[in-house]
Amino acid sequence: MKKGFLLFLCFILAFVGYGQQEFLIVTSDNVLKSIDSDFNSTTLFTIPTDGIVLDIALSPSGALYAVIDSDSSANATLNEVDLETETLTELTTLPPPLFGLNTYSGLVCDENDVLYTAKRTTGELLTYDISEGILTQVEYEGFATFGDYSFLKGQLVYPNNFVKAYDGENIISIGCSPFNVFSFINLFSSCNENILYGITDTGLVYEYNFEMNEVTEVANLSNQGIIYGAASFTEHLAAACPIQTINNGVDENCELLSLPYQEVSEIKIFPNPVSETLFLSGINRNLISRITVRDMLGRIVVVKNRISSEIDATVLSNGLYVLSLFDENKIEVFSKKFVKY
Repeated sequence: MKKGFLLFLCFILAFVGYGQQEFLIVTSDNVLKSIDSDFNSTTLFTIPTDGIVLDIALSPSGALYAVIDSDSSANATLNEVDLETETLTELTTLPPPLFGLNTYSGLVCDENDVLYTAKRTTGELLTYDISEGILTQVEYEGFATFGDYSFLKGQLVYPNNFVKAYDGENIISIGCSPFNVFSFINLFSSCNENILYGITDTGLVYEYNFEMNEVTEVANLSNQGIIYGAASFTEHLAAACPIQTINNGVDENCELLSLPYQEVSEIKIFPNPVSETLFLSGINRNLISRITVRDMLGRIVVVKNRISSEIDATVLSNGLYVLSLFDENKIEVFSKKFVKY
């Protein structure tokens, strides 16, 4: 049933058009799912790996690729996922992380069967030519994001509180984005008609309109589990478009969204680094409804639904973490890195 479903989906996209599109997501337990235009899901299969699938991408032919971080000390890898046999083939090993604090967050494929990924914190951009089997570092900074990569009007785009666009030479900010957008996809119709979705790990789906400087919540996929990555069958087509101005750029303070995080600017965490107890001050208990701590793979390792001014750091392994606070609408309003030693 799964194989037939995927073949049918590819057939529909190829011969009927791009009107009502489906896309794929992968959850924190490596489960691959298809999401239809009404945001209903179909579970396909679990990607067979002992590591963590951080993101996925679809090539022009419909082949699926994944960036996977090992649970061991081994480096992250690029892999092909066979949608028919549900098997995994490693393509290449990615450069090692920096002091164990880096990993690879996003993955996307262009119209020439070239995959794009980047180190999550230091921002080096790498490409992998699928047909040639060649891995290349093309830029040395500027692409750091906890999110994903997609294409829009001939440019590589990616979120990180605000959205940036790369035309092959320059990077500019083109719009604002909610916190914690892990997945970024383009449901392409034409070079002038695109639906760009950002999906948080908790399943909130936002649609971006850069011309109007608007971001609108359009769906909630929280019942799907923690979402690590997503891929569209058509986003590669946006890479082939002539480079167009998306807008005139925005101020990176992102005041256009009027996000609630402006109301929690007084929140502090200390000590940092921490060995035993991490303290939080300045919390508005009427605003904050949830606290999470994530490791550098994006995995949630601590969740508090009852608001507290203390976090027990003794349960954490040594390393770098991100503490996040969420309001009653599940929107992240505060985020801060800290080190456990």
